[in-house]
Amino acid sequence: MSKTNWDKYYENLKKDQKTKLELEKASYAIDIAMQIYTLRQKKGFTQKDLADRAGIEQSDIARVENADYRGYSLRALEKIASALSSSLRIFFIPTNKQKLHHNQNIIGI
Repeated sequence: MSKTNWDKYYENLKKDQKTKLELEKASYAIDIAMQIYTLRQKKGFTQKDLADRAGIEQSDIARVENADYRGYSLRALEKIASALSSSLRIFFIPTNKQKLHHNQNIIGI
């Protein structure tokens, strides 16, 4: 299968380090937004329902479900996770090839 113009364009974008970093950040925001949206839908909650359970504003839920948003706080994510009967996990993954103590590559909190 031959590559489309979009595939070629995307490959060229990923070669630029600054663009690559921005694409990674965007993918994290998309992932967070989709996880919250999916969990909320599975629970049968509206944004207002989730906001009430989390003790935050409905507009805050709308923002975190927007894939362009990156301004959420750890506290807000904790409240949302709790309201969804879920746990929140954040991982730091070293960008260099060095090993961490005890041969760990990922540290979870």
